[in-house]
Amino acid sequence: LTYLIGSDSEDEGFDDHNVVLACSPVRRTLCGRQLQEIPCASMKHLFCSLAQEVSALNDELTVHKIRSSKQETEYVNYKATKDQQLELLDEELKYLKGRLAEQELSHEAKSRRLVEDEQKILVLEELTDKLKAQISELTKVKNPNTRIHMFERAMKENAKVKEDNAMLKESLKRLQQEVGSIPKVAQSQ
Repeated sequence: LTYLIGSDSEDEGFDDHNVVLACSPVRRTLCGRQLQEIPCASMKHLFCSLAQEVSALNDELTVHKIRSSKQETEYVNYKATKDQQLELLDEELKYLKGRLAEQELSHEAKSRRLVEDEQKILVLEELTDKLKAQISELTKVKNPNTRIHMFERAMKENAKVKEDNAMLKESLKRLQQEVGSIPKVAQSQ
């Protein structure tokens, strides 16, 4: 190892700015100055300085590794938490989609029943009109027994029609309330 000094005397020490490390201790000339072998005291000073710098760099590297390890652990934990939350949200979304499909099917079924009941009510109303016409025709029958018999039969049929009609109207009313209470959700999801 050699260094560049400003004078020929080894006792004067060396200037840190003029230190040059070389591959061999032979004398060389660089910019008009002499390269001489490093004195023992200067070598010791140089190695101490380098050792302190290397130690400081090692300490900084250790701190950086600890910080990086801590950040990596935090990232892994954060990612695991977010993955778990995402999985739960995905399950909840699937459940809600299933519920939505069930509600839409139920809504369609109730709508069909509503239409069917409305048609049945129309048919029963037509039957009621026919029975009213039959009852009015009874007044034209002269035989009292026949007229009473026909009247009783017509009244029984009319009562049955009225009962069915009332039941259907009540069912229709409930269906209308149920269908009206189910919101139509857009299928954008």
